[in-house]
Amino acid sequence: MEPPLYRPPAEADSLLLRIDQGCPYNRCAFCGMYRDRSFRRSTLEEASALIAKSARGNSEARRVFLADGDVMARPFEDLSAILGMLRKAFPSLARVNVYATGTAIAAKTDEQLASLREGRLHTLYMGLESGDEETLRRCCKAESASLMVSAGLRAQARGLHMSVMVLLGLGGKERTSEHAKATASALNLMKPKLLSF
Repeated sequence: MEPPLYRPPAEADSLLLRIDQGCPYNRCAFCGMYRDRSFRRSTLEEASALIAKSARGNSEARRVFLADGDVMARPFEDLSAILGMLRKAFPSLARVNVYATGTAIAAKTDEQLASLREGRLHTLYMGLESGDEETLRRCCKAESASLMVSAGLRAQARGLHMSVMVLLGLGGKERTSEHAKATASALNLMKPKLLSF
């Protein structure tokens, strides 16, 4: 049986393609989405076959969401190739959206981010969770708030849209104030296009 395919609520009407299995990090204490599967990255040949199969009967799709967690972590060359396959298979394609960590964004150069945007990559869904570094450390988040803010700003400067997620209550009673204030500060710095709590 296929494991569940997770996607942001805004992707309800998008064509969902599982390019990767699971999450390459998969150790955040608050997340249970991919605990039932080991991470596996599809080969470009497998991605091509999936895209071709999905295009049969869906060739007019305008929006595509690539799952699973952090597809943005793929090497730039892989992402470029996959975007090229999607444009060829779906002539009406307007946008491709993915989950993305700050680390995955930071690993791309400014030129690569701009190139991916030209290739129809559109919205990056990032789990900031909290702007409070201690709260992030306690929940085993792999990256700092400062890294995520910096990465989000770089992506937006290259035309990509950021959709940022925050977890209310993540600081617990002990760090409620720190969590709220630091998160507000991080969001005010990043100014994401979309925001969800």
